[in-house]
Amino acid sequence: MKHKIYSTFTFIKRITLKSLWINFKYLKFKEAIRLPILVHKKTKFLSLKGRIELPKKLKTGMIKIGYGGAAFDYKNLPTILQIEGTLRLKGNTSFGNGSTISILNNGELTIGKNFSSGSNTKLLCRKKIEFGDDCLLSWNITIMDTDFHKIFNSHDDRHINIPSPIKIGSKVWVGCHSMILKGTTINDGNIIAANTTVSKDINENNAISASNKQTLIKSNIYWQA
Repeated sequence: MKHKIYSTFTFIKRITLKSLWINFKYLKFKEAIRLPILVHKKTKFLSLKGRIELPKKLKTGMIKIGYGGAAFDYKNLPTILQIEGTLRLKGNTSFGNGSTISILNNGELTIGKNFSSGSNTKLLCRKKIEFGDDCLLSWNITIMDTDFHKIFNSHDDRHINIPSPIKIGSKVWVGCHSMILKGTTINDGNIIAANTTVSKDINENNAISASNKQTLIKSNIYWQA
């Protein structure tokens, strides 16, 4: 009984004005009153002119933005939400405190079921970033499908660093301080070790990759949260 009362009290504390705003902005009234999206009071809305797509079956608090995380030194950082393209959420989703979710015009960020990211994770989408189901991101991770600044070939003025989609499979665990760059694919079941830069495809399933050289160090593994 005490646990139920505590859980109810904790949930009520999470019903911020920003939670009410985002639910009633993006959802029909009968969906919004269920409050499927909870937004921490420290979250900053840079832009909300894009779209949010949720699954048909909605549960109260199934989407949490800016709550909790894996690193205490980021607990006071605001979470940044910029949705100018499409944010597609397929199930339970949790973005930790201090996260940045930036989807620029025409960008598409798709998150599979049972997604969790730690503190200070940055998802920067100009074109397309896609996650499968059951993905786990640690803290201080950057995933971006663009370099933001344009680079040209001096001989013919050709744009040579065009934004390119990122596809991350199901059951992928990304370690802290890692970076995933544009145009890469990570297959199912992989672990990206801490402090790794992913700049080329990981085509093998159920493996561990590590270091800035993106070295495959172990195959035929599986992991549990």
